[in-house]
Amino acid sequence: MDENRRRRHAWAFWTAIILIVVFVIYPLSLGPLAWLGKAVGDPPWFEKAMYPLVLPLRLVPTPVRDAILWWIVIWRGPFD
Repeated sequence: MDENRRRRHAWAFWTAIILIVVFVIYPLSLGPLAWLGKAVGDPPWFEKAMYPLVLPLRLVPTPVRDAILWWIVIWRGPFD
């Protein structure tokens, strides 16, 4: 019984870690990545590399997307 309880706690712990990464760290990383892209001169390969990271923004509600885009503009500056 003790072993089952430990397994449940481990499963809950790793689930919480994954949710934190997906819903907190991932969106916060987009700002510094956008800054890096501008710092290297916005090469075409960088835009292609960023596309899979930005693609999920189409699936989130508009207020969340606007908040993430605001965060990106804070880091990068206005888009040309």
